[in-house]
Amino acid sequence: MCKAIYILLKNELSKVKWNDDSPNFHVIKVEHQGTLETLGLFLDFNYVYEALSFMGCSCGLSYSEL
Repeated sequence: MCKAIYILLKNELSKVKWNDDSPNFHVIKVEHQGTLETLGLFLDFNYVYEALSFMGCSCGLSYSEL
């Protein structure tokens, strides 16, 4: 199962754009209201971002010998 990696900040983060020439990771600002409400139950931050890999999820950010 994919796991989500969220970055929660008091100040806005500079955008890390997708790079077709070097597809490793990128960061998107979370604007989905349901996700923001769920995270807001636990944390008090102004900005929420999600780190994603070249695979479109966080799985590609994992290191494994398997």
